[in-house]
Amino acid sequence: MKRIKDWRKNMYDFLDKYTKRKMKLVQLLLSEDRYWSLNEVAAYLNCSKKTVQADIRNLKNELLLWTPEISLESSSKGYYLTKVPHFNSQKIKIHYLQTSVSFSLFYHLFLGDIVSFTHFAKKQFISYSLMNKEVNLLKKELMFYALSISANPPTLNGLETQIRYYAQCFFWNSYSGIDWPFSETNREELLGLILEIETLFEHPFNQIEREQIAYGIAIARSRISRGFLIQEEIHFQNLTALAPFDNQLIPLYKKMLANLELTPQQLEREIEHLFSLMAIIPTATQPTQIIKKLLMNYEIQNPIYYQATKAFLNAFNQNVKTIDFDFQDPTLQFNLTSIHTHAYFFIGLPTHHISRTIIPASQEAKDTLGKLYDDFFDTIKDDYELKNIFQQKEFLLSSYAPHLMPYLDRNYYEKKIRIQIISNNGRHYESKLKRDLIDYYNFNIEIVSSFEDTATIDLILTDVMTTQSLNSLNCFLWSSTPSRGDWDRLTNHLKKLIDHA
Repeated sequence: MKRIKDWRKNMYDFLDKYTKRKMKLVQLLLSEDRYWSLNEVAAYLNCSKKTVQADIRNLKNELLLWTPEISLESSSKGYYLTKVPHFNSQKIKIHYLQTSVSFSLFYHLFLGDIVSFTHFAKKQFISYSLMNKEVNLLKKELMFYALSISANPPTLNGLETQIRYYAQCFFWNSYSGIDWPFSETNREELLGLILEIETLFEHPFNQIEREQIAYGIAIARSRISRGFLIQEEIHFQNLTALAPFDNQLIPLYKKMLANLELTPQQLEREIEHLFSLMAIIPTATQPTQIIKKLLMNYEIQNPIYYQATKAFLNAFNQNVKTIDFDFQDPTLQFNLTSIHTHAYFFIGLPTHHISRTIIPASQEAKDTLGKLYDDFFDTIKDDYELKNIFQQKEFLLSSYAPHLMPYLDRNYYEKKIRIQIISNNGRHYESKLKRDLIDYYNFNIEIVSSFEDTATIDLILTDVMTTQSLNSLNCFLWSSTPSRGDWDRLTNHLKKLIDHA
């Protein structure tokens, strides 16, 4: 089970030992701008010098894929890996992942093009026993998402919404927005439509949320084009009706599904599914007009995920002694409803929370929230619909933490700065940010990277989350390599924000 749990966190943990060792080798060689001796490399990889020399020879051949952007030099001084500034070394990790059996197995099951596992094993140049081992491992992983695999013919079984949800976890864990693995779908067109929806909603997503939604839409298009449609008619029933401007939203969703052969009824179900992707992603920092309108609609129609929010906040308010807590706060209600919507629609790990950094709270605060949750669950265990939402304890507690923990632990203030890098050379700037900032200030920095075909912006400050809302955030936009003065300007600004919070 340990291996399965690791994969839920990182797809790369499923690679074989040899491939992971090469990835560690690349990571080491790029960590400092210098030669690395044979002894240093062998000690770091915990292997023999002979093994290192063999790995270096193989790595040299593999790096030819990216010549002249990256090259490996061997000399009496040791080993030196050089790359041009815009080359993202994450591409090497993605290459290793894409060529692995574990990745290929799910990818082709997702596409529905495996004739038989015997035939697939031959194409992968592996034995049938190894193929069977990989299939069984994937079966155990899919159990977390209420999915299974049939052998004749090889097929993914379960709700189509769950298959797409797991696919989004799978592809996002694999690529993290650094690359666009959906060649049949135009990424720029999707992002343009998503931006139109943001304008309509007056609720901007950050770049990572925007990219994740685009992944979800591309996944839906890939499945629909191969005849895999959503059959569960009631699952998303009237979801779009809860949103203001639904008559303006529908044409935008239709454009996202353009050139796909769908009946009116099938199109309606697919649009509801696309809207669910929007409904579970946002994290609000202040009660905008659209949030207030949504909550008014929730109050009128009272969907089960809004009932879950009211019930849990009421229990929290009655059973936890705290100060400054307003369970009627629109922002809090909206964020928790987004979390409960996710738990209602999907089983498994939350796609948009995978990389979220949770600042540790005191054990006493964690125990308090855990006990409150258990006591609350005991009171609703006979309510079938609410029970289905609150069965996902691990997901819900981790998702609640940023919104509720500050009221349980007065030292828990999410002094979190999210820095977003959306250029091809993002990893270089991520490393620089960590060196320049993390050691200076006592706050948490979450750095996320995203793929951009034409890198016009290298770094942007996208989010500052504390228990106090900050109404205005400055963005740092650089179209060229940041200078020393740029970094100083950014660090000074961050310090002022933290001191203010």
